Amino acid sequence: MDSQPQFDEHDPRAWLERAGLLFLQHQCYTASIASFSRLVQIEPSYAMGWYGLGNSLFCYSGQNQDLDLLRDGVSCAKRAQELDPANNIAANLIEIVASRTPLPAEEVENAPVANEIPTDLPERTGFTDTTFARSTATFADPGERMLIVMLLGSFNEPWSTEILLAALGDPDHHVCMAALKRLNPAGGDRRIDEKLQQLAFSDDREQIEPYLTFALSAFAREAGDEDHWAARILNVLGKDSDRP
Repeated sequence: MDSQPQFDEHDPRAWLERAGLLFLQHQCYTASIASFSRLVQIEPSYAMGWYGLGNSLFCYSGQNQDLDLLRDGVSCAKRAQELDPANNIAANLIEIVASRTPLPAEEVENAPVANEIPTDLPERTGFTDTTFARSTATFADPGERMLIVMLLGSFNEPWSTEILLAALGDPDHHVCMAALKRLNPAGGDRRIDEKLQQLAFSDDREQIEPYLTFALSAFAREAGDEDHWAARILNVLGKDSDRP
C-alpha cells in the first residue's frame, strides 16, 4: 500500500477536511457529508477522507433512521480500512455499527467496499448548493463562521458562492470582510453584485473598509468599463478604482 497523501495548510484538500470536521462537530451532518464527498472525489486514495464520509453518514443515519445510508457509511469505512489497514478508528466505526445499530451484524460484515460515491447521495441527504451557507449560519461563534469562509470561500463552485453570499450579510464585520477578500469578479452572479451595491451605501460601510473598496475595484477592473456599476460606485464614494 502506498503511503497516505499529506496535505499542507494551503491545500484545498486540507480545507475540505477541516470544514468537514467542523460541520461534523456542530452536528451539521449533511454539510459534513458534502465536504468529505468532495474531498474523496479530489483525493480518492485518502483513507481519512473516506472515514470522515463514513462517520458523517453514520451520524446522519442515526438522526434520520436511514439504514441505506448507514450501509453506505459502512462501505466508506471499509474503503478507509482497505486504503490504510492501520486505521483503527475506521475499524471501530464498523464495530459500533455492527453492535449498536439496527443494521444486522451479518449485513455489516457483507457490506461491499465503496469504490465511488453514490451519485444520488446529495438527493438522499437533502444537500443543495445552499446547505453549506445554512449550516454555517447556525454557528454561534463568528470566528467559526469566518473559518468556514476562509476554508471554502475560494472554491470556484456554486456552493462556494452561496457561502460568500451569506457571509456578506453576516452581522459580524470580520466574517463579511473575509468574504469580500475572496469574491471572484469573473463569477457572474448578479446576487453578489447587488449585495456589494447594498454594502457600499449601508451604515456598515466604514466598518468593512478597506476590503469593500478592494472588492469594488476588482469588479471595476474586471469589467474594464468606466460606466460599470462598480466604477460608478467608486466614483460616487470618491475612491480610486486602480487601487491594488
